[in-house]
Amino acid sequence: MPAYAIVLAILLFPVCFIGLFFLLIKETQVSGYVEVTVASGGRYHQTLIPVLERETFAEVMSRVSYARSVSL
Repeated sequence: MPAYAIVLAILLFPVCFIGLFFLLIKETQVSGYVEVTVASGGRYHQTLIPVLERETFAEVMSRVSYARSVSL
């Protein structure tokens, strides 16, 4: 729950009960890792790339695709 929702709920609760609706606000947080694995010619490499936002996954996959196209 975002901090601003709690503050608004506390400030607006005495005025009217509509301040309680601010407690229904939810915030989505993305976190984790994208695992990239490469295997070729008997060699193997694996790495974990930290993800803090949703767009990072698409960016990593784009870079992997570019690396594949350059290596051929």
